[in-house]
Amino acid sequence: MQSGDSFIPIASKESLLERLPPGNFTIEQSMSGFFFKRIDKFQPLGKVYGNLNSWADRTLETFAKRDVSTGILLTGEKGSGKSLLGRLISLKAYEQNMATVLVNNPFPGPILLDLLGKLTEPVVVFFDEFEKVYNDLKEQQTLLSLMDGTLSTKHLFVITCNDTWRLSDFLLNRPGRIFYYIEFDGIKEDFIKEYCQDNLNNKSEIDNVVKISAIFEKFNFDMLKALVEEMNRYNESAMKAIELLNITPTKQNVTYKLSIEDKKGKKYHSSPNEWDGFPLEKDKFNISAIAKDSEDEDWIYLEFLNTHLKQFDPSSKTFTYVNDKGYILTFESDKKKSTMYWGDAI
Repeated sequence: MQSGDSFIPIASKESLLERLPPGNFTIEQSMSGFFFKRIDKFQPLGKVYGNLNSWADRTLETFAKRDVSTGILLTGEKGSGKSLLGRLISLKAYEQNMATVLVNNPFPGPILLDLLGKLTEPVVVFFDEFEKVYNDLKEQQTLLSLMDGTLSTKHLFVITCNDTWRLSDFLLNRPGRIFYYIEFDGIKEDFIKEYCQDNLNNKSEIDNVVKISAIFEKFNFDMLKALVEEMNRYNESAMKAIELLNITPTKQNVTYKLSIEDKKGKKYHSSPNEWDGFPLEKDKFNISAIAKDSEDEDWIYLEFLNTHLKQFDPSSKTFTYVNDKGYILTFESDKKKSTMYWGDAI
């Protein structure tokens, strides 16, 4: 039954509406019981990058082909695309004449079971930042029957979560309750390049954006968007734009071994041969070098700028610079001397 923006399930056969209309709704409570409150539906997302479209389509296709409720769990850090995928699923479901019910309060499972059971049509049930809404494990466990397929009508449960350690073990590795599990561990190189091609003014800086992303263990979409926005606003390089942004890796000291060679592969001793710090914090490095196994050659003096960074290898934690004269400077972390925990900081 519709009353203004409120939609109330009633048992009478003389219902004013046969189904919950497409759109977004929250669950509210009044003196007479629980009801659905219409809210603004999600705005169109524009171009969607990466695998989100295919994941959303697959989820809805699987849901349509199954005879029971289907759940999808989306985990990962903030700004990584979890909620974006959830909204995309909702928007595509709207095109299929489905409503989305957002659960913003920790209603016990039996209440949701009763309320959703009164809907004769399937809906998307969206739990955004699930572990914050249901922050008690006992509250989470009251939802198990809801997701076990005991409802007479099937629904699509979309759950996003930042901290998986705050999830009940009864939700994990149980495809009968949660059929799909997608972990967002940072955006990939193809995603970054495609976004930069569309949005970055200076296309010659795309490779530098990719290099910066590799320094982080999990480079998310919020970081990418902010970096590109700053580069466009001030016509700056990626290295320059990142200086003031709130996307800097943890600034703990690491001891690096330094090595030098020229473009022909000739190797040199360097002074210094070790360096403590974090390379991206320096605008330039002044290095003295002399050819190995040579007594006749003199020391040469080389300058490497932060714009000379050509590669960062996350597995070996190695930075490689190539200056204008073709000399190659390599920073390789000395794990025995370093105090930084790479897994936590980068």
